[in-house]
Amino acid sequence: MLVVHVAERDSQLHPQGKDTTVNTVRFKFGPEYRLRKRVEIRRCHDLGEKVYSKHFLVLLRLNKLPVSRLAITVTTKLDKRAVVRNRIKRRVREFFRQNRTKLKSCYDVVVVARRGAQDCKLEEVKREILTALAKTKFLVER
Repeated sequence: MLVVHVAERDSQLHPQGKDTTVNTVRFKFGPEYRLRKRVEIRRCHDLGEKVYSKHFLVLLRLNKLPVSRLAITVTTKLDKRAVVRNRIKRRVREFFRQNRTKLKSCYDVVVVARRGAQDCKLEEVKREILTALAKTKFLVER
């Protein structure tokens, strides 16, 4: 289930009398799209298909739900600062949020950050994860 929210900014009149109401579309990354339980994440680690890239390990496992769910693991071994670890998580989450239509549903996905992931920009994260997922059946063929 894809949740799309349309947010309207306050309607303001332009000095020349034009209406400047703006509609924006946001794809939320709600709780139904997250793997939350340790048991589910361990199951992906133990039984899932592993795909490696330079800075990420992607684990995929078929689930019986109508949506794909995501978990992101960034250990303190990678960086002791929570700010850096959270930045990596935000970038990976943003990739999945933006590319949800290119990905098949019914999968549990665990992304494990590897050494050097803290230096990756969003574009690098997108490129690496897309390349890794292209090796699997997780991408929708067009």
